[in-house]
Amino acid sequence: MSNRGTETTRRGALIADACAEMACQLRISRLVPGHSCGGRVAAIAAQPAGRAPSDTPDIAVVAACRNCRNLHTAADSRYWYLVDTAPAAALERMIDGMVETQARLIDAGIISVAAVGAEAEKIADEIESLYAAGDLEAE
Repeated sequence: MSNRGTETTRRGALIADACAEMACQLRISRLVPGHSCGGRVAAIAAQPAGRAPSDTPDIAVVAACRNCRNLHTAADSRYWYLVDTAPAAALERMIDGMVETQARLIDAGIISVAAVGAEAEKIADEIESLYAAGDLEAE
């Protein structure tokens, strides 16, 4: 009998606890004039803004404050400002934030470098397909 599901759940809880102790790594609120980071920090799925985190692995996360989470999930109407003016910058911040978050999680011994490498390949493929489909344009 496999303990894989239990291990993944335990790792997810450790990731959530660790992210709650970090500063915001997403920082997309700063791309909106007059808006800034703020609120409790939590782990969110590292996906292009507005996409559902359907099967995002638990290590593909970024520590994000409430304001950035609301922009990322389109709960804040200023999301459309990002879509219209800075989609590539928001995606770059998400990727940078995920890398920074993962570095802290590796340092804490919660995730491994091998696991990050495998998930990074999947995320790179997803981003490439967004460009190919025309859903994302370079600035």
